[in-house]
Amino acid sequence: DDRWSGGAYSDLIVDVTATDAERTILAGAPPIHFASSEVSPSFPAYVEGAIVAGRIAAGKILARLQSAIATRASGS
Repeated sequence: DDRWSGGAYSDLIVDVTATDAERTILAGAPPIHFASSEVSPSFPAYVEGAIVAGRIAAGKILARLQSAIATRASGS
């Protein structure tokens, strides 16, 4: 009965004043990273979007781990 969802199972950020909230969610709070179709830059609300968002989050995690490993290896 929600007139905004139209029966959809997902939630898109459509309020133009919510851009700060979207940036905050996308930035995460390392070591926590959010990955969902709702924050995907492509295919929002679809499983493809969830896959894209998951790959982006995984890339951020890998970059952070590689940086930590490089720092330890250099003795810094």
